Amino acid sequence: MTEIHVLTITHGPMATQESFFYKTKDRAREQRVAFETSQPGEFDFEDDFGNAGMIASTVHSVRQSNMELSLALQGEQSLIQAREQAKLQRRAQSDPTLNLTGGAPLGAVTPFPKR
Repeated sequence: MTEIHVLTITHGPMATQESFFYKTKDRAREQRVAFETSQPGEFDFEDDFGNAGMIASTVHSVRQSNMELSLALQGEQSLIQAREQAKLQRRAQSDPTLNLTGGAPLGAVTPFPKR
């Protein structure tokens, strides 16, 4: 899989984000350093995929990331969240205060409670 490195710049009064994509980490770093040492309005961007722009407003942050690693991290975060949700559901099912339905699914209408 091809690595793609992203340079994300947050700028302006509404914290607008602009992303630029590069095929190598070094190229993304080179652009980040050039941007960080320039004055607003004097640096034109063009990434490796034809996106171009110029940031002419106040910059709040500049972030460089590896898309492949970022996506892998998102996957891990989703797995952790799913595991924790499953644990909490099991705890809720065994909690006598929450389990007032006598074992019936929450929201189910039963004519006679279980005994």
